[in-house]
Amino acid sequence: MALDVEAVGRRKVTLWLRAPGEGWRPMLLPLDSLGRARFMAGPLESDLFARATSGRRTSDTVEIHVRLPVFLGALTVTAHYPSYLRLDDEPVQLSGDTILVPAGTRFETKGEATAPLASAGWKIGDANEELSVSAARFSGSFTPRSSGVYRLSLVTAAASSGVTARSTACAVVLATAGASLTRL
Repeated sequence: MALDVEAVGRRKVTLWLRAPGEGWRPMLLPLDSLGRARFMAGPLESDLFARATSGRRTSDTVEIHVRLPVFLGALTVTAHYPSYLRLDDEPVQLSGDTILVPAGTRFETKGEATAPLASAGWKIGDANEELSVSAARFSGSFTPRSSGVYRLSLVTAAASSGVTARSTACAVVLATAGASLTRL
């Protein structure tokens, strides 16, 4: 982040910097013959406030707002097996292994991102199993109709770009009664 300072007729200026909750830190900047200087601030990890003083003159305070990256904060997927199997519900491990489940298994998803979301869903090919969104939280359930790789797709409210994470894809193989399975 470049901060350009101008104080015509001056040889130096004091640049004052602070992050929220911190005190001001002074930095003496030499100016060129036109009374200008450039200060490179960064990389920034939080917001930054800056102002310049020279003699009795003081600039306005400028706030530089840092946009934090969006991350998937929490994700749980629970498999609800068909009732005729009389199996307890169990959490699904999204570690990259193929998940073998009987046809009719319903996946319940709950999660949270670090920013408000516009939409969330599990995608397979062109199909999307939409999830409900409330601010940064998402939830819902779906029953896979086919075997394949399902990818969690999150779109932030502030931007149209999606949030992706390595742990958000799972390969699902549906087993039907009497079918033989071959893992590829």
